[in-house]
Amino acid sequence: MQLTHPDGSLEIVTAPDHCHAAVAAVLERAKVKRTEAFRDDDAIDLSGWIDYTGWYPRDKDIPITFFNGTYSVPDTPAPETQGSEVLYWFIGMQNNADSETRILQPVLTFNGPQGGAEGEPEGWSFTSWNCCPQGQAWYSSPITGFERGDLLVGEMVAAQDLNSYTITSTIPGKNSTTITVDTTGLTFDWADVTLEVYDVDTCAKFPKDAVAFADMHILGAQGQSLVPQWDVVTGSQCDGTTTVVDPTKLVTIQCDPTASMSG
Repeated sequence: MQLTHPDGSLEIVTAPDHCHAAVAAVLERAKVKRTEAFRDDDAIDLSGWIDYTGWYPRDKDIPITFFNGTYSVPDTPAPETQGSEVLYWFIGMQNNADSETRILQPVLTFNGPQGGAEGEPEGWSFTSWNCCPQGQAWYSSPITGFERGDLLVGEMVAAQDLNSYTITSTIPGKNSTTITVDTTGLTFDWADVTLEVYDVDTCAKFPKDAVAFADMHILGAQGQSLVPQWDVVTGSQCDGTTTVVDPTKLVTIQCDPTASMSG
């Protein structure tokens, strides 16, 4: 379903068939502090959150009221490997202590020719998501027109009364896409930097480059700057590596497209 707002902006609402399909299970796992990988050596599939960092502020710093950062765009996966895969990279925030958990996220996306949510284009796009209250995924109209080496900016900011957040995904100097969501009664108490994937059956579907998340700024309940102490979940198949070079200045996530998926 598509909603057109008075300002002409487009908002897409869907009950997705990927996590944004498997999000219910992913977010249920988010209820517990994420210090363990979602896999074991005998049961690995590249589906869901595979490499990421997460962090809970101290009680006096909650809620998180602002989180932004820049994303580096990697190379495009080899054309001969592309199919129904969906690759998501993002910074995000969640309200893990509430009964209805959701995630706010500006999402860098790569969709294979047969992959992607409703309204998402093939190839690269950048979209603002609110995923997935009551099984619904709310996301803005995707924007495109960037390439390897470009820097994108993602931002999540609370209204002064904390009853809404605005998620903005920007191609600097070109375009941006925004969604504002009602968050009345919700407390965003967890931040993350994540690679989430679906329908990946070979490591060759990944880019060669790392995606770098840089110049991150997180603000707490009183507008104070926060420095996250990231818990890293990494080491997924395809030699996934999440590296915290500096908690706010640089976190990188990378998989090796030449790796074997044999375990």
